Amino acid sequence: VVNGKILTDIDLAKAFETHRAIKALSTLILLPNEHRELFSVVNTQDGLITGFGGMPSVGDKSPLMFTGIHIMEPEIFNYIPKGVFSHSTTDVYPQAIANGERIAAHVAHGRWRELSTLQRYLDISLELLKEAGNDISAGAGCFIDEGADVGEVILWDRVHIESGAHIRRAVLADGVRVRNGETLM
Repeated sequence: VVNGKILTDIDLAKAFETHRAIKALSTLILLPNEHRELFSVVNTQDGLITGFGGMPSVGDKSPLMFTGIHIMEPEIFNYIPKGVFSHSTTDVYPQAIANGERIAAHVAHGRWRELSTLQRYLDISLELLKEAGNDISAGAGCFIDEGADVGEVILWDRVHIESGAHIRRAVLADGVRVRNGETLM
């Protein structure tokens, strides 16, 4: 299971190898949280997850964070309550661990970006555009008039930017029209 709000190139085949070797009920793919981003610390010992902590602090030597990628055996569903909201790291996995289940920790390496906020979506999209040598991504039916000043933008479908408009570091959704003289920065 891969959360829908991430982009990654993590090698999932290696994670499956870990899952099979440990014969785990579930395997969580983890990454070192080198920048101490606000993701819960995952505690591990001998390749298994022992619990989930709070947010990382400066004193943490090498905190691990959960990437939102799991490999699960069908029996994990025995720990998910029916008909009510439950969260994997606060409800499901702690209960499974308390019952002696093997929840494996696969510490991966690779690129991982999480897009849970508009700011992250913009920053990561612009980072990827820059790597590709572009500064504009335009969906179907977009039109940028000659004389418009546009850069570092993500344009969804049917966006029209008129001549004389100025736009930087923005995401414009379907059907948006930016008129002459308008500025979005």
